[in-house]
Amino acid sequence: MTAAPALAAGLPDGAKHLLRLAVAALARREHSRSEIEQKLERKLEAVRRAAAVSASASASGSASAVHAAAASGTADPDPPSAAPSSTRLAGVTRADIALVLDRLQSRGLLSDARMAQVLARTRGARYGRLRIRQELERRGVDRDTIAAVLPPPEQEAAAALALWQRKFGTPPADLKERARQGRFLAARGFAPAIVAHILRGGAEAPE
Repeated sequence: MTAAPALAAGLPDGAKHLLRLAVAALARREHSRSEIEQKLERKLEAVRRAAAVSASASASGSASAVHAAAASGTADPDPPSAAPSSTRLAGVTRADIALVLDRLQSRGLLSDARMAQVLARTRGARYGRLRIRQELERRGVDRDTIAAVLPPPEQEAAAALALWQRKFGTPPADLKERARQGRFLAARGFAPAIVAHILRGGAEAPE
């Protein structure tokens, strides 16, 4: 996926580069707005740090050269000024990041709802509602969007039972084994009531 000219139309040059970075990330997988925003902010900060280091090194090198030339009597009375930065992100601000994010959302390329649906669907066979909710929250998805995509409790229960059957298959024989199986299911975010039902020997998902 590349940033088509129509998608980038009207954006400043620096924002166009940010747009290309965002589109490349979205081509690999779905992202939330918050995730893309963080990626672009990290890129911007890295460029700023590199520019600061380069400017510091350049200033240090120029000063050393001037001192050496002065000592040898060959100093230029009117030294040339430093060349302007050629980085494509020079002058880009967080406002440009917001502009890029808005453009992607308005064209349907960036969608928290779609990303949440994909994540819930792919995680649903291996994780419970709690784990899925926590992951979506970390990705900056709002509560209403999360609530809309979480698997229903009966689907969570069926997934937990299927996972338990693949991993263990038989009820725990003692308290130590019960704790081990319980930790396994709880760590994957399954509801305590579902875990308890399975460990009691429930051969079917609880209602």
